[in-house]
Amino acid sequence: MRTEIYWKPGSRFSCDPEAAHKELEEERARRGGRMSAEDVLKIAQSEQSTIHPEFEWDDPTAAHEYRLTQARHLARSLIVVVEEKPTRAYESIPLKVASPAEVTPETGNENVYVSVQDVRSKPEWNECVLQRFRSEINALQKRYQTVQELSAVFSAIDEALEDVA
Repeated sequence: MRTEIYWKPGSRFSCDPEAAHKELEEERARRGGRMSAEDVLKIAQSEQSTIHPEFEWDDPTAAHEYRLTQARHLARSLIVVVEEKPTRAYESIPLKVASPAEVTPETGNENVYVSVQDVRSKPEWNECVLQRFRSEINALQKRYQTVQELSAVFSAIDEALEDVA
């Protein structure tokens, strides 16, 4: 049986996925079939590791990137209750949709946070959220396609999505 190894579509990794998988599998085997994120980081610390270039090793830059991750988590975690319905306070949409005039080569792929109320009132912003939802549902369907019990759930979602513009 032939096994194919590749990076998930949309991921930003550039090293050889087969070599990365081999390194991770060797470590997992050494650890009795389990591996933690800490184990992956230890592999990556070696400059000879295939996955080494995928990590930011400059500590000030890495610290800044981590703080950006925390900022994203914070913005995604705020909940607003409107008419007794809890909802996220912000949605993330591409800057090129939210404010096309502000797009530069450096900011072209950035996302910005906008209020959920604004998303509801601006069709192009709402469409971004719907597109992301469809993409996430497709990813879930691919991930769980072998779980027979979920096929009816996914069929119902597909049917409901046909009614959404």
